[in-house]
Amino acid sequence: FQVAYWMGSTGNNFGLHTDMFTEQFLCQHQGTKEVLLLLPEDASLVDPFPFLETTLYYKSRSRSVKNLHPGAAREVLRIIMQPGDVLYMPSWWWHEVRTLEGPSCSTTYRFHLEDADRFLKVMNLFYQFHKSAAEYGTGHLAKHLRSFFVHALQPSKKT
Repeated sequence: FQVAYWMGSTGNNFGLHTDMFTEQFLCQHQGTKEVLLLLPEDASLVDPFPFLETTLYYKSRSRSVKNLHPGAAREVLRIIMQPGDVLYMPSWWWHEVRTLEGPSCSTTYRFHLEDADRFLKVMNLFYQFHKSAAEYGTGHLAKHLRSFFVHALQPSKKT
């Protein structure tokens, strides 16, 4: 369980991202915020940072819903939050939060799911492993690792 307190001025934008293994409640205390929510069905549509290049894989390279490729954000839910409003955000949903009228104050109550720590450890270890392999020699080992994991992530073919 984690509590985060947020303050921002008009126009402040917390870019498009996902909190993966975290369910949360966003409570608006002062000011007005716009929250854009996207279904988590296909992460590639929101242009996430590749997890082998950076530990910021939970953020979108496009930074904002308005910068996504046409059609990628066809299922955007738009919520305007006023003081006293509470919004539940399920885990893995991509979201962008922008202050419409400030100053804005809000609190997020986060509930980390059971696999959150394991997932983050694996992702960070794999990132470090790939980074070391890329720095070693000609980079063939890093290329091999990428190929190996891409193959391993493909759906199995049932015979």
